Amino acid sequence: IEISRNKEVAFMVDLHGHSRKYFFYWIRLFSFFYGNMSEENPIEVRLFPFICSKSSEGMIRFEDSTFVCEEAKKKTARVQMASKFKIANVFTFEISFYGYINKNREKVHFNQQKLKSLGAILGRSMFLHERFKGGPENIETAIVKKYVEELTAKPELIKCGDKVGSGS
Repeated sequence: IEISRNKEVAFMVDLHGHSRKYFFYWIRLFSFFYGNMSEENPIEVRLFPFICSKSSEGMIRFEDSTFVCEEAKKKTARVQMASKFKIANVFTFEISFYGYINKNREKVHFNQQKLKSLGAILGRSMFLHERFKGGPENIETAIVKKYVEELTAKPELIKCGDKVGSGS
């Protein structure tokens, strides 16, 4: 890939849609991430999806994200790009075609405005993540620092997604 010769690749997000995701015996509506596992730095691979989740008003569920690399997924874009560019921030973002369940437990269908909002959340979250990594102390870095502290303080969030499932 030509861009790798001229610029550093910091993120790759492969956008996918899913028509349903079953949880027990009923359909759950939400969007989530597939990421790669990092035993050296599990917070790094979880931080971007966590920021997105915190910013999404329930549209993105961090708790349903997965951070493993199954043998059957070794040829996916996510795994191949992470290997080629040696970066942690390579994800598949699965978006429900139907919508999501909001904080009031109501089904909300995705419309054009909600999908644009998801795109804005992804962009803003990338900005916050990169600003945190190399920027001076400011409001953006303080927000992300709080998220890192939350991830670090809750072992269940680090264990979150260390499960094998069917995904890209």
